[in-house]
Amino acid sequence: MGETFLIHVPVWELEYRYGKRKYKASVSAPTGYVIESKYPRSMAFRAGGIGFGLIMLLIGVALIAFALDLFGIGAILVGGGLLSGSLLSIIGLILLYKGASSKEAKEQI
Repeated sequence: MGETFLIHVPVWELEYRYGKRKYKASVSAPTGYVIESKYPRSMAFRAGGIGFGLIMLLIGVALIAFALDLFGIGAILVGGGLLSGSLLSIIGLILLYKGASSKEAKEQI
């Protein structure tokens, strides 16, 4: 067994207020590098998530409808339409959830 060394790494634990809520952050004291932080999601992120989520969901539902021949055109997208439509619908629902969620984002490095 070799030698044992103790290393002191100072970390600042910060608590800050944004709007009416409090958030926490951990910052490395020597470098100023943010180790972990919680912060509110921006309105642009929320609007983008809801917008892209709706577009993905609508495209996914349309692909599923074409694959199941609900429009009476003939099944032009048989297997790929169901698979890609369901995947796009799931991604759209996830984006809608992330955009509508009021939960704060957490970044950990």
